[in-house]
Amino acid sequence: PDGALYRSGTRPYGSLQGLLEARDELVPMYRARLDVLARELAAAVNAQHEAGSGLAGSTGVPFFFPPNDVNAGNIRVNPAILGDLSLIAAAAGQGGGVTPPPGDGSNALAISQIRNLLQVDSNGDGTKDATLSDYYNALVAELGVQGQEASRMVDNQELLVAQLDNRRMAVSGVSLDEEVANMVRFQQAYNAAARVISAVDEMLETLINRTGVVGR
Repeated sequence: PDGALYRSGTRPYGSLQGLLEARDELVPMYRARLDVLARELAAAVNAQHEAGSGLAGSTGVPFFFPPNDVNAGNIRVNPAILGDLSLIAAAAGQGGGVTPPPGDGSNALAISQIRNLLQVDSNGDGTKDATLSDYYNALVAELGVQGQEASRMVDNQELLVAQLDNRRMAVSGVSLDEEVANMVRFQQAYNAAARVISAVDEMLETLINRTGVVGR
C-alpha cells in the first residue's frame, strides 16, 4: 500500500509499482513508437519537399530538421524555412528544365497525401505496412484502451478493499443496529423480571396480612 517501505530485492506494489512500471516499460515503449512516427514522417516529407521547388526556384531544401537522427523530441521545421517562407517547395520540381506554372501547388498536394501512403514499419520486420495516419490512430487507440483498463482495475481494487473492510467491521466492529436491538431485548427482559418481582412481593404482602406474622 501507499507509504510502505521499499526494500531492494522485493517487488513493489501499489502506486510505487505503477510509477515504476510506467517509467521502465510504458513510457519507453510509447516514446520509441513516437520516435518511429516522427522519423518516418520527416523522411517522407523531406524527400517529397526536396523534389519540389520554392517561389525562387529553390530545390533540395529539407522541410524538417535535423535531417538525420530525427525523433519525437527533436523534430522541428527547418529554421531556414521559418526565416524565408519562399523556400517552401509547394510547386513541382524543375526537372528537365521545365519551370512550373505560377501558382502551381502540385508538390504541396503530394506532401499532403503522404499520410495516406504506406510509410511505417509497424511490426519491425522491415516492411512498410501502415500509413502514418493508421499508425498514429492505432497508437492513440491502444493508449486509450490501456488507460481505460487501468481505470477499471483501480475501480475494481477499490471496490474489493471496501468489501473487505465491510467484512472486517462486521466481524470485529460495533454494529449500531445490532447494539440497539440488544438493548431493546435487555430492556424487555428487565421489565419482565421486574413484573415477576412485583408479583412475588404482592403475594408475600398478602400472605403476611392474612396469616399474621410469619413464623408465629
